[in-house]
Amino acid sequence: MFFRYIIYLEFPKSLLDIGREYASGKAKTEDSDARAIYSKAGEFLRQLHESETCDYTQNDLDDLINYIRERLLNRIFTKKEEAELSHYLTQVRADIKGRFGQYRKNSVHSDFGPGNILSHGKDINVLDFGDYRLDHGFYDIAYFKMMLERQLENPIRYKKAARDELLRAFGKGYGIDFRTNSEDNLYKLFQLKIMAIFIKALTWKEWHGTSLFSFKNRISNFLEYNKIKREILLRVR
Repeated sequence: MFFRYIIYLEFPKSLLDIGREYASGKAKTEDSDARAIYSKAGEFLRQLHESETCDYTQNDLDDLINYIRERLLNRIFTKKEEAELSHYLTQVRADIKGRFGQYRKNSVHSDFGPGNILSHGKDINVLDFGDYRLDHGFYDIAYFKMMLERQLENPIRYKKAARDELLRAFGKGYGIDFRTNSEDNLYKLFQLKIMAIFIKALTWKEWHGTSLFSFKNRISNFLEYNKIKREILLRVR
């Protein structure tokens, strides 16, 4: 007599996979579970940021602005558009310069995207601390938001609504409101920095791609490249 045993193994899933399943309506768990996992990721990030802090200085701000200038004022935009961006950076620097007392540097992960966070049951595990450093926590927060938006982006309304629910759950776990953050000029600078990183990577893939990048991927990269350019200009105008 033969017996057949079926063993079910549960492997960790990234928040990216969980988010896609939730946004598509194919999640096998209860809806509240996906939100709870994202909330736990936000709580983890807050604890990381609180683990070490120090003053945010004028040099930190200048380094941030110089980084953005070096990558965006480099023949990506027209001369007129570069002038608009440069004027915006000058204005924002002047606004932040007199308010350093309200900002602190934190322990930041630097690659805190949904793909680097695994969930297994009620536990999460965060991967890839290779770029761990001291910086303002806005970097991790803005990076997580942008990565989630781009990796789950879909024109279908309910999917966007699901993505927004996951962001709110993440913000609740961290203790932030993304709508309030979006009005802070330092947060806006970190958003520009992340878009500068994205656009630089897309430029490399588009013009220096190897056979690893198919024609379809090149077209996709080109469209994304121009989309980010438009987003940057909308932010500085």
